[in-house]
Amino acid sequence: MENQRIRLSKKMLKLALIDLMQEKNIEKITVYSICEKAMINRTTFYKYYGSQYDLFEDIIDDIFNELEICFSNQDKDSCMAFCDYLRYMSEDRKKFLVIINSSASYRFSERLFSLDFLKNMIHAHMNHNFTEQQERYAIIFICTGTFSIICEWMNNGCTEQPEEILDMLIKLMS
Repeated sequence: MENQRIRLSKKMLKLALIDLMQEKNIEKITVYSICEKAMINRTTFYKYYGSQYDLFEDIIDDIFNELEICFSNQDKDSCMAFCDYLRYMSEDRKKFLVIINSSASYRFSERLFSLDFLKNMIHAHMNHNFTEQQERYAIIFICTGTFSIICEWMNNGCTEQPEEILDMLIKLMS
């Protein structure tokens, strides 16, 4: 279990990286600039991370941990849990915009849609009888389209309510 000082240091580093990534690509961000923005010593940075890429992966891991918590509530159906997650994304829009607009967005979307509960939700709303191969293609198509719609929604300021986005996605899946 991490103590409060470690959690605070990591949080400050993550926030600094997110802020910097709003201005430039991660490839152009140095550990020095992250530490300067976070007001943390580089020795502290290297105690927890090997590079800015490791820090970015830790941010993504945090997101997936949040996803697991969101979808682990067995009292909710997967659609309502997904709607809650869309709401969470819109509330922490700055972080998600950095991720979906980064060069790592493909890996993020691939990891997102490989989660069993999302695959099951998609499968439950597909109304076609596909062969196994056709179903794989259809799921890839739906996942890619869904991610593109979420990206567009996020980049346009989340003007629609999460329920509207979910309703549209379900209609598109069927």
